[in-house]
Amino acid sequence: MNTYAHLWPTAEDRTRTAASGLFAAATTDPATARRRPGG
Repeated sequence: MNTYAHLWPTAEDRTRTAASGLFAAATTDPATARRRPGG
């Protein structure tokens, strides 16, 4: 299992991804988000 362990995200990777998503959501202009399809 250690051979493939590097393929899975670490706790740091998951935290970094979550923080990035929260920051992106907080800094998105609501008017732009409404105009974009799927946004």
